[in-house]
Amino acid sequence: MEAIEQIYRDTLPTHRKYIKRLTKYVEVLMEKGRFLEAKYYFEKLLLVSPSHVNSIRLGYTLSIHLFDRDGVLKYDKFFMDKKISTTDLYWLRLKFYISINNKKKCEEYCVELLKNGIDNSKLSTVIEACINSNSYKPIPLLIQYVKKNKFTLNPRIERKIKLIAINQLANSIIRLNNEKILSS
Repeated sequence: MEAIEQIYRDTLPTHRKYIKRLTKYVEVLMEKGRFLEAKYYFEKLLLVSPSHVNSIRLGYTLSIHLFDRDGVLKYDKFFMDKKISTTDLYWLRLKFYISINNKKKCEEYCVELLKNGIDNSKLSTVIEACINSNSYKPIPLLIQYVKKNKFTLNPRIERKIKLIAINQLANSIIRLNNEKILSS
């Protein structure tokens, strides 16, 4: 038995730190990839603290890992009702859309996160989503964000960004050429 599990099991449900220790235990289970076990203990947490911000955030994250679309919708609605920061909501939505490989929505939330600003710890995921969406729309914002914060991208990412920009340029030239032909 791990130390965090022992601490949780030694805590009575009436103890003032029960919710905190149960939350920490669920987080550790999720970090270790034990999502079904985490769901079981999360349901216990919901009985004690159903509307706390951390419970909602934890439920949203757990639903993403379990590919539970209904759970995601439920916690998304809770997030909206609680009026929790939109950056957190956009971040969780981005993670969900990455997990189901919805590139259009990933692109949309990458743009929103780059406009609103994000934690530097989350930037690598946003960059990855921007590149994987293979769309030009978030690229200018990404470059602007990187320059503003004085970051440097690794050469592999820079090559992919250049390739996306070149494809966009080629598509624009083809579109303009086709419009000229049609208007003649």
